[in-house]
Amino acid sequence: VQRLPYNKTKNEQNIYLLDKIHSDVCGQMKVNSLGGSRDFVTFIDDKSNFTWVYMIKQKNEVLEIFKTFHKMI
Repeated sequence: VQRLPYNKTKNEQNIYLLDKIHSDVCGQMKVNSLGGSRDFVTFIDDKSNFTWVYMIKQKNEVLEIFKTFHKMI
C-alpha cells in the first residue's frame, strides 16, 4: 500500500536527534537473507533520517529487537 507523504508544519519539526523514531515491520520476502531471515524491522530517526535495520526470522521477535534498540539509544 503506497501512502502520500506526511507534510510537517513548523510546530511539528523535531529539533533534537532521536526525539521521534518511526518503525515498520516488513516480511515474508520471497528469498531468505544470508542468515535465513525473511522479515525485517526498521527504526528511522525523524530528524536525521538515520535508519537501523534488524533482520528477523519471525515477526514475534520485534519486541525483543525493540528492547535491544531502546537500550542502545
